[in-house]
Amino acid sequence: MFSNRCWCLTLILWCLCFLAGTTAFIEKSSPFPTDGKLGWWSTGFSYGLWIAALVASEFSVVPVASQTWKSYFGLTRSASPKDDSRRAATILFPDKALSLKLKKHHGRAEALLLAAYGKGLVLPSEKFSKTQRVLKQETNLALTGMPD
Repeated sequence: MFSNRCWCLTLILWCLCFLAGTTAFIEKSSPFPTDGKLGWWSTGFSYGLWIAALVASEFSVVPVASQTWKSYFGLTRSASPKDDSRRAATILFPDKALSLKLKKHHGRAEALLLAAYGKGLVLPSEKFSKTQRVLKQETNLALTGMPD
């Protein structure tokens, strides 16, 4: 008899076999220095387990650092990253707005944004001023050596 957790993992792996040949973008795992040995081990183990499951299911796996996709969407210097990631995901995926309504749904939003990064989707700048602000600051810094 399977426990709920084991059953869910088995079901996920079974579903993955129908998607063979798909490219999966997965966030590179990087534990926090304050996590301790067990935190480092479990983070690496989980990351490796997902990569193994995806590769075994014939996925093409592309690891992406969180800073890479976050800077792509202009979220790296955000004062409220959870709200901004939910707002950006809602703009790109308006049909998912209800499932991104609460602050605790920021993980879902980040998963959608990672997938959007992999697909090359771009935020329309007139709808998401955060991207414009960051690009303007970076351009100004590059040209003058001084931030905005």
